[in-house]
Amino acid sequence: MEIDKKLCKDTVNMLAQSDECLEIIKAALKKNEKINHWKMHSPDVGIFWNDIANAGGWRIQYNKTLKNYRLLSPDSFDQGWAPAKDDRFSKYLATIVSLGNSKGRTDFAPYERRVIIVTDKNYFEHTDIPQYPVAKAMGLFKFPPNHPAAETAYAMTEVFPTDYVPLCEFHAYYRKSKHTAFIELCANLGAKNICVESIEINNKSINANTGVSVPLAELDLGLNITENSITGEKIAFTFGQENSAVREYNSPWLVAEPDWKAMRDLRKNNHVKTYKTEFNISNDMGVSVNLATNINKTGVSIGGSFTQMTKISIKYRVEFWDIKA
Repeated sequence: MEIDKKLCKDTVNMLAQSDECLEIIKAALKKNEKINHWKMHSPDVGIFWNDIANAGGWRIQYNKTLKNYRLLSPDSFDQGWAPAKDDRFSKYLATIVSLGNSKGRTDFAPYERRVIIVTDKNYFEHTDIPQYPVAKAMGLFKFPPNHPAAETAYAMTEVFPTDYVPLCEFHAYYRKSKHTAFIELCANLGAKNICVESIEINNKSINANTGVSVPLAELDLGLNITENSITGEKIAFTFGQENSAVREYNSPWLVAEPDWKAMRDLRKNNHVKTYKTEFNISNDMGVSVNLATNINKTGVSIGGSFTQMTKISIKYRVEFWDIKA
C-alpha cells in the first residue's frame, strides 16, 4: 500500500520542531500496538532504504526488498516499522501528527489553554486538553506555592493568562481575586464607604437589609457587614479620611469590567462623590463539574474536591471622600 507522502512530510516536520518528540512517539506507539519497535540502532544503508521524507534528521524510509516502512530518529534509532501491505504505518504516522498538534504543542492561544494538564513526561490519551511537562509549564506559567504537581489539571482566566491554579480551586480563587481588585480600586480612588444595595446568589435575591452576613460569609470575600444606625444601610467597607487622596491604580480587571473603569475615570477627572456599580460572577468559563469529572476519568488529578461556580451579583454604592486640594 503506497503511503501518503504529505503525511510523511508532516510527520517529520512536526517531530523536528517539537521539544517532546520522543514522548509523542512513546504515546503513539502505545496507541498503535501493532507497530513493530525494536528499540535499537538501525543500519542506514542507502542501497536497502530510501528516504521518503527527511527533516531535522527525522526520516521515514521504504525498503524495496522487504517492502517495509520505518521511522528513524536523528540518532538512527528505530522508532517504529510496519509492512507496506496494510495501513498500519499510515495510522501510526497520523497518530504522531495528531498528538504533536495537540499534546506536543506549547504555542496555544490563551483561549485554547483555559485548562492545561501538567505531566511528568506521560501524555494522557482520550483528551484534547493541552499538556505540558512540569519543567516546560514552570518556565511558561505561574503557579501557587508548591505547584505545579505532575498529572494534575490547572485552570486560568484570560485576565491573567499565565496564572494557573488547581482546577478544583479555580472558581473560589478567581472570585476572591476579582473582588479584591474591586476593593483595591475603590480604596485607591479615595473611598469612604462601600455600601451593599442588593445581592443575588445563584439567581436568588437576598434582602440587603436583613440577613446578608451569613450568605456573604459563605462566599469568602472578606466582607464584614455593619449597619449605619441612622440610615440602616449595610456597609461592607469603611475607610478613614486619610484615604481621601486619589492614587493611580491599574488592574487587568478594568479591561474586563468597563463600569469599574468608568468609575475610576469619573473619580479622577470629575471628582464624583458617589457611584453605583456591580460585582458580578456569571460565567463558569467552561470550568464545570462535567469537565472536572471527565478529567478525573482520564486518571488526571484536579487537585482536590471541585468547587463549582457560584453565580453572584452584588450591587454596591461607593461613597468617596472629598478630594484634598
